[in-house]
Amino acid sequence: MLHSALADDLEVALASHDGLVTTAQLTELGFSSRAVSRAVATGRLAPLRRGVYADAAVHAAADPEERHVWRMRAEAAVAHKPLVFSHASAAALHGLPFIGDAPGRVHVVAETRSGSNSAGRCVHTTQSPVRPVVVEGLLVTSLERTVVDLALTASFAAALAAADRALALIDADTPAPLLETLESLQPTRGLRRALRVLRAADRRSGSAGESLSRARMIELGFEVPELQVRFDRPGGGVSFVDFFWRRQALIGEFDGLVKYSRSRELNGMSPAASVIAEKRREDELRRQVRGFERWTWDDAISPRRFGALLSDFGVPRA
Repeated sequence: MLHSALADDLEVALASHDGLVTTAQLTELGFSSRAVSRAVATGRLAPLRRGVYADAAVHAAADPEERHVWRMRAEAAVAHKPLVFSHASAAALHGLPFIGDAPGRVHVVAETRSGSNSAGRCVHTTQSPVRPVVVEGLLVTSLERTVVDLALTASFAAALAAADRALALIDADTPAPLLETLESLQPTRGLRRALRVLRAADRRSGSAGESLSRARMIELGFEVPELQVRFDRPGGGVSFVDFFWRRQALIGEFDGLVKYSRSRELNGMSPAASVIAEKRREDELRRQVRGFERWTWDDAISPRRFGALLSDFGVPRA
């Protein structure tokens, strides 16, 4: 246990610095190296990197994307000059989705070589002006630049999910703003893969899982369906479906398996009532088409599994 005075000082320090403190700040408060080690051992502080600690309780409750932002803040706290975060790190601050695990290192960009890669930091050098923006107190590449960087370097699925979300955030009906940013960067590598991503981007994608599903359809050579198609309900009202292959009269839906348990998505209904309502909706839709299929994240993340599912469902090849 920490001495009560030190414990109170630590609470103040964490509150004053948004839950993050450095060794230098702790030393100023009178913490010895032993006291810091004790705070870590007792679960009060969580080490983010050498010389930087977070409020352990808050850090433990954070999701992977939020924890990555904590690591970005830790790197910024000890950097000798301001860092400009990029790629997946900038994506985390812009609220773009991740496909797969959060990156192990934070990503930064510089117009000239500024430091080297390390266990906690990946440095990208660019010949183009960066022109960063400030998000939550950190310097990051712009939303459009972030998406283009991902399109040039990330997997097709990860980049498409980011591009889909970005178009919704900037309220763009076409990928023109992203293509303009790509053109301004004049990349020498990855241009073809980036064009493939950006030309396929669609703001109508309703979730990262839907973007992943569409990415797999494109990669595997299946016909790309219409998105968010409206169906009138017999008793009144409408339903929008994730995917619709009109010529085959097939409906496909990505099921994240969370919408029946997250209270903010239930519109006041209990989980059981939500399941019943969704079953009724599905039955109504099935009567209007020739086929209806659901799949989960585990299905879509596996190319072989998802390809077999689409083939068995009757989705044609492009």
